[in-house]
Amino acid sequence: MRILNNHEFKQLSFPDATVSDMQLLLEEQTLVIQIDSAWLENENLEQTSIVLKNWDTLHIRMYEHEQQQWQDVSTNSLDYLKDICEAELSETEICLRGFGYKMGQWLEYKIQGKQLVIICYTAVQLTLAA
Repeated sequence: MRILNNHEFKQLSFPDATVSDMQLLLEEQTLVIQIDSAWLENENLEQTSIVLKNWDTLHIRMYEHEQQQWQDVSTNSLDYLKDICEAELSETEICLRGFGYKMGQWLEYKIQGKQLVIICYTAVQLTLAA
């Protein structure tokens, strides 16, 4: 297992990757996202997991194409990400955007917290020959 630091996490990209599982545990303030692969520079990191813990706020929005506006999404009618097309990270905020698994709409998961804990690890590491 390899644990990525915040600098490495900022460099991750997820081309052609699928979110294989996503769990939102509201009582534990934890979001777990499992991705079949991710790229760090020229390395293909398979079976990557992102764990976000200890947030102050979780804001989930969906872009409504017909109305051309963002709508808040309740955790009761939640759609999980099918993929991660965009990821932004700072010390107190992470924003993940991609298409929804059920409805296919553009989703945004924004998590903020002064004590936000971000753990990103991979089970398998493959290095490509240059």
